[in-house]
Order: sequence, then structure tokens, then C-alpha cells
Amino acid sequence: MSYYPKTLSGRVEVDTADALTVNDVIVPATLYLSVQYSPLATITEYDLVIWKRAVQVVSLDVVPSTLQGGALTGTLVKAASTDTPVKTTTPLHTADAINFNSGAYTVQSLTLTATAADLIFAAGNRLSLDLSAAMTAGKGVITVGFKYV
Repeated sequence: MSYYPKTLSGRVEVDTADALTVNDVIVPATLYLSVQYSPLATITEYDLVIWKRAVQVVSLDVVPSTLQGGALTGTLVKAASTDTPVKTTTPLHTADAINFNSGAYTVQSLTLTATAADLIFAAGNRLSLDLSAAMTAGKGVITVGFKYV
């Protein structure tokens, strides 16, 4: 096994992920982005991220720290251009799988959709949250695992 990079078609390739470093720091294959959410009493769709480069979502985790206090579910979706983020358009997991009123400080690891194309975001696409109703009390964090494509 060689740890020296090879150049192929203008790309640098290495035999193991740990072999790719910049200034002695290993370049990770998967990156993580965390976004906090908090209540906005009249809003049911949130745009969380505008991707500046093409990415593939590889994991989604949600942790409610303050519960909603009543039934409230959500769906993380891909939204393009000026599309309204809705759970029936391009959901990244089973619709309404996020429960904002159960399990404070409990990680909800979502099972990603089997539709691989729905997990690929072009530059300019948005990662959005579609809620079943307006959030009035809940707070927490959403962590997205992604890699550049």
C-alpha cells in the first residue's frame, strides 16, 4: 500500500482516507454541520443551509433540548431555486419522522431516503425543515453529515 498520492485525470488519489492531509491534519471524508432551531410562532418552513457547492447528505440527527409541549413533527427536505420546502416534494427521510415533543436531549438519528438523487444537493440548493405546525416552544439542534461531490 502506497501513501504517496497519485494523479489521475487531474485528481489526486490516495489509498486510504488518512493519507490525505493538509498541513499534517487529516482531511475528513465526511464533514458535519450543526444548525440550531428555535420557535417562530407563525413559521412552518425554515431554510437552514444554502449549499455553496454540490454535496451529498450522508446522515441526519436531531436533538430537541426544549420540547414543543404539544404534538409537532418535521421533515428535512431539499429545496431548489425558489421552491417552497414541503415534505411531499423532496424529503430526505420518512415524512414527519422528527418528533419535536418527545425525548429531550435524546438523539433522533433519521433513516435516509432510499432515493439517492434526493440526497444530492447542487450548488444553490437549500436544506430546509418543513413542520406540521408552527413551533412555539421547542429548541434544539440538527446535525447534517455530508461530503462534497
